[in-house]
Order: sequence, then structure tokens, then C-alpha cells
Amino acid sequence: MTPIERVSIKSQALAVLGLKNSTATDLEIKSAYRARVKEKHPDRCNGASDEFMRITNAFEYLSGETQDFEPEFGVRQATVSRTPRPSMEFEQKPRTRSKTMSRPVSKPSLQATQIKFSQDILTACKALLRDDGGLVATHQRRVGRSVAYKVPVKLLRNVNKVALPTGDLVDTRRVQPVVLEINASEICDRAYRVPSDVVAQQFPGARTVEILFVADI
Repeated sequence: MTPIERVSIKSQALAVLGLKNSTATDLEIKSAYRARVKEKHPDRCNGASDEFMRITNAFEYLSGETQDFEPEFGVRQATVSRTPRPSMEFEQKPRTRSKTMSRPVSKPSLQATQIKFSQDILTACKALLRDDGGLVATHQRRVGRSVAYKVPVKLLRNVNKVALPTGDLVDTRRVQPVVLEINASEICDRAYRVPSDVVAQQFPGARTVEILFVADI
């Protein structure tokens, strides 16, 4: 190593300790070293292990404890080659349904019931109309609590009086006939949907009521 190189390395070591004077005494070097070590110790909040190692290496070089000084001492770190782990392929097994798992219970489908009113019921309905040309329901179709009455008629009037029996959903022995007045403007495709409030009052046990005006039965 040439004298010029030695001077350059010494200047770099002094700079690490924060000294700019190349003729610094041993006391000044030791004092600067203690201050820098205290500042950059890794245990302190603003400490740095790499900088701490550089300061220690610079002091050891200036005090003659070592002949080698590396300005980047402690910065370089050995790279550790990591071999990738072999990928583990898992065979996905199909899920099997437990035998104890309960299957959803399907609700039974409702069957439609066709009813033809007896002559006694038809006579009671006609008695309410008093021979004023009203209409009488002759058949009934039920699906659960949904009821549809069939009324045979070819031509509809502006206002149609229809007599039909009610209450048979609650008690077939207590069938009561009622009369509804239906405007032709409320009939769509020869079908009339009874309002829900009328159903609740006049048709006990029914949820929906529809009146079908049919030409032939």
C-alpha cells in the first residue's frame, strides 16, 4: 500500500468518526468514537447496526488494532440462496353427503277440487235474486284456499248481480248464499277478482275468490 493510499484510508476512517483533522490525537479519536458509538448503538431508537460496525472498524484501524479498514464494512451482507420449495399438490376429494343429513321435505302439491252445487243450494241462491234477471254460480273450483266460481252466461250487462254460496270452506252444513253486484268495466276476459276486503267479510275461510263468466259449462 502506498503512502498516498494510507493517507486516504486514514482520512476516510476519521470521517466515519466525524473528525476532519488528519492530525487528530488519540484522545480526540477515542472521544469521537465514544460519542458516535453512543449515538449509533443498535439498542438505541435511532441506532443502526451497519453504521455501528463501520464506526468500530474505523476506531480499531486508527488505534492500530487492525490493519484493514473498509469504508463499507457492515453494509455488505452475504446473500443466501434459497431454493424454492417444491409445490405440494393436494388431491381434492369429492365431498360425500353424510347419510344422516336430512333432505329437504318437498311440500305436497295441492289438488284442484271441482264441485257442482246441489239443487237446494241453487234454489237458495235464486231466492235472493227475486227473479230480476240475476246470475247464479253453478260450479266451484278449489285449490287450497283459492276459490273460483263458474257462472254460465253468454251476454253480460252493465251491472251484473251474481248469487253464489259461501261458507262451505268452514262448514259445508252452513252454506250461506250472497249476492254481489259487478260492473262490466271490472270484468277482464270474462273473469272478476273479488276484492280482498269483500273476501274477508263474505267468504270465510277463503284467501282469494274469482268469478268466471263462461258461455258453456
